[in-house]
Amino acid sequence: MKTLALATITAFTFAGAASAADIGSTGISAGAESEVYWDFDAEDYAATVTPYLGYTVYGVDLGVESEINLRDIDFTGLDLSAEYDLMSIGPVGTTLFGEVNVDKDMDFNGAQMGVRLKF
Repeated sequence: MKTLALATITAFTFAGAASAADIGSTGISAGAESEVYWDFDAEDYAATVTPYLGYTVYGVDLGVESEINLRDIDFTGLDLSAEYDLMSIGPVGTTLFGEVNVDKDMDFNGAQMGVRLKF
């Protein structure tokens, strides 16, 4: 019961805690996002924070982020990403994206590439 109370308090403390900052007109942005949730099957909670740094150049959004577990702080690796908006017609948009993942030793851990359609 103590764990559930702690998870609830933490969730309300960090609920919606996301921030971002653009650094002048340099195209550089930085921020963080936090997430706290209760897993009913495992009867346990998780709390993470994800700091990120982004840079936009010639319409390409480049970014780097790393998720940090707040219960046992440990560096698990980085996610490097790139996105490019192809076109938007009204509320529909098409984006090309690519992501490379590296582990805590900076060894290659996987890559994804694709097209995202928003509608």
